[in-house]
Amino acid sequence: MSDPEFELSLRTALPDHPITESRLPSPEAVQAQLQAILASRPFLTATRARRFLTHIVEQTLAGQTDGIKELVLGIEVFDRPTDFDPKADPIVRVEAGRLRKRLEEYYAEEGSAAEVRIDVASGSYVPQFLLRTKPPTPEIPIPTGHRHAVAILALIVIAAFTWWGVQRWRTPTQPPTPSIAVLPFLDLSPDAANQYFADGLAEELTDALCNSGGLRVASRTSAFFFKGKQADIHDIGAKLHVGFVVEGSVRKQGDQLKVTAQLIRIDDGYNVWSGSFERRQSDVFAVQQELAGSVVKALQVKLTGDQTRRLKKTHTANQQAFDLYLQGKYAMNSFSPDAQARAERFLQQSIAADPDYALAYVALAQVYVYANINPTRPARETFKKASLAIKKALALDDELAEAHSSLGNLTARHEYNWAAAERHLRRALELNPNSATAHNDLAQNVLAPQGRWPEAMREYRLASELDPLSPLIARGGPFLESLQRHHEAEERGFRKLADASPANLMAQGALAGALMHKGDYQGALEISRRLQSKAPSPMNLARIGYMLGRSGNHNEARKILQQLQAEKNFVSPAGFAVIYMGMGDADASFRYLELAREQQESFLIFTRVAQVFDPIRSDPRFATLLREVGLSDEQVKKNQ
Repeated sequence: MSDPEFELSLRTALPDHPITESRLPSPEAVQAQLQAILASRPFLTATRARRFLTHIVEQTLAGQTDGIKELVLGIEVFDRPTDFDPKADPIVRVEAGRLRKRLEEYYAEEGSAAEVRIDVASGSYVPQFLLRTKPPTPEIPIPTGHRHAVAILALIVIAAFTWWGVQRWRTPTQPPTPSIAVLPFLDLSPDAANQYFADGLAEELTDALCNSGGLRVASRTSAFFFKGKQADIHDIGAKLHVGFVVEGSVRKQGDQLKVTAQLIRIDDGYNVWSGSFERRQSDVFAVQQELAGSVVKALQVKLTGDQTRRLKKTHTANQQAFDLYLQGKYAMNSFSPDAQARAERFLQQSIAADPDYALAYVALAQVYVYANINPTRPARETFKKASLAIKKALALDDELAEAHSSLGNLTARHEYNWAAAERHLRRALELNPNSATAHNDLAQNVLAPQGRWPEAMREYRLASELDPLSPLIARGGPFLESLQRHHEAEERGFRKLADASPANLMAQGALAGALMHKGDYQGALEISRRLQSKAPSPMNLARIGYMLGRSGNHNEARKILQQLQAEKNFVSPAGFAVIYMGMGDADASFRYLELAREQQESFLIFTRVAQVFDPIRSDPRFATLLREVGLSDEQVKKNQ
């Protein structure tokens, strides 16, 4: 007699009945299988494994695999603090190994007949979903006179069927996206004043690679952290989370331009590609295109037609406008007292040389936005200028990620139109997923003000991965902790930044704020007064007045009010509102808050979540203020 299982295997391999291949299951089938796994013996009491698997499956089904990374998982799944270091704490790797073993145990026992399989391949945290289908089994009689032939054929079929059984759960894996950083180019020009040009070319190459797609590109801020430093190539790769770096040099003399560059693989220091371009300075745009194209080709990145077009895109053909633009950007990135004024002047000259230079309008708008960080003139005035410049840029080129990002930022901070702001920032990320600025602005200026914490933290972590060495983004983590009233994490984060940069006044001010939120007014006052003596600021003075009021010292708080009232330069209405809130004077607080709203102050975007508003939060007028800035419960729910 023939063996039924053998005959089934034999019949499966007959030409008329080929083996059925796997296909992707539906989201509903995946969810059903997830629940079956969670109810199984290996997972029933395994709290960490259950939480881990549920998180990565739901994120994948939602199309949010960008957040399934070790840093993010450590914080979101295993409750590590925002300064979690995966290298020092291997919890995610350890738990991933345990999760894989539990899945293997489940599919070897209770899930052996499951139609859907959920796998987490080694080296990845993104789950794979597969659907197994049963092959047809028609009844085909086997003559008894051919048992020896059948036995030989059976061995072949069993081997083939076994191979198929192993392969049926596999899915083709996509090659990892190449990650790269463009380091600042060395300036070899005889004239030291040409440093702006070398920096500008490196930054332009970064932007071109970012906007083309197909690459994960470290932000300019983090890459330029290594400017003038003798850093080991492996250390650079580890700190920037990249597999390749571009380094080069620029020599500009008269009308002659020489640019050299090389692409280096981090793992082994191998020089993947190098090139040298000697041209007239008027050919700088062609050099930029060739350089970017050579890097992409050396990395063997296959771009779509649209991505190739964007890689080769030139925003101006006017050499003078380009040179003035680079000088304006260079001034923006410096920290001299007159930097923003010089940047504004260079960019206006660039626009005069080429009125259709969209990037120059974007940079000019950013100058006006920066002016509101420590306001020296009414917000409405600078907002109007920035808005006009951004809208002009988008009228010239609607594909500028930087323009959509800036407009989203402005729309949130000064118009309080949260839905429109989110649309612009998400459009910026569609155009340039490498934009740490857009991720950070979406987190800090749109999602956090509405209290949408899981989304805000996810966007912030993506920003910090793309720009891990940015001081601005580094402050974002503790700031988000502050808004969520996680004061221990807030103080820990800001103290770490302050200790690392004792001369950084913003870091010291942030630490003062953390102490204030914990109720340590004495410690916060000591830092704030020290800062005020070094760098006088109306808003820092207002914070001192707030703390004096909160600690019951109203006489001293009124003296601070008198100082601000006697100030000759512009003082934001928000400064006065802060002091009155500290003193518990609700009437005066709302009077100045209304002035701040009329002047479109960015201070009001955190009305819903910031602790400074707590003294007036129970006042009926506070609900009205929330509606006026689009942050009532109903308005926030509508935006989600």
